[in-house]
Amino acid sequence: MKKSFLFWMFAMLMLVVGMSSCSSDDDFDFSTIDANELSICSDKGESEIGLAYNPQCYVNGKNISYETDGSIRTSYHLKFSLNIKESPVLYLLQVDIESSKKIFIEDLKIGDTFDSSEVGIFAYYNPTWKEHVMRGARAHSGKMRVISKYTTNEKSFLIVRFSDLKFESIDKTSIYTVNATIVFEVLNYTYAN
Repeated sequence: MKKSFLFWMFAMLMLVVGMSSCSSDDDFDFSTIDANELSICSDKGESEIGLAYNPQCYVNGKNISYETDGSIRTSYHLKFSLNIKESPVLYLLQVDIESSKKIFIEDLKIGDTFDSSEVGIFAYYNPTWKEHVMRGARAHSGKMRVISKYTTNEKSFLIVRFSDLKFESIDKTSIYTVNATIVFEVLNYTYAN
């Protein structure tokens, strides 16, 4: 009886230790995330939670541009996009992964990490009543990491963690930091440019 009790106590201790060590992306515990919630904090101490709406990723096709020296540059793009609800500051987050050769969602692997200096990560601000155009900012620091991939009901999904994305406010008086774990639906078609 005493051995059985000690065994169960040891098993419970190991379970508690295992569940509390989920800070690493390598042993990610899905039960601990608030998927599709964005933590948005300003350097002035204000904080809020935004809700991701309709997060999607897709291939954006081939883009041909003409350089100033007359040469032609071909690039390929993967796009990630999500609308943000419940936030008085931000309403859209977009990522653009550019490559000089064809790139597909399937090319992304768990653990792939992109620094904001390598890919375009943009946040767009809620427009005021008098504005008619989207105003946004590019992240000047932070990371994006692929932490999981799965398929269910014939739909594919990528789970991406955004860590410490920093965006300057429109009036340049403060910095917003965004952290989130987002489940993106993979769209199986290519948007043409």
